[in-house]
Amino acid sequence: MKPINDLLATHGVPVYDPDDATLSSGEHAQAIIVAALNEQ
Repeated sequence: MKPINDLLATHGVPVYDPDDATLSSGEHAQAIIVAALNEQ
């Protein structure tokens, strides 16, 4: 089984910093989801 980081990178999912104040609301939501997946 591939690590989640490899899977996300393979599909071109950008990785954002959830603490970045310049993110749009969608980017912020995606950052939180990706961070949660990476914790698993």
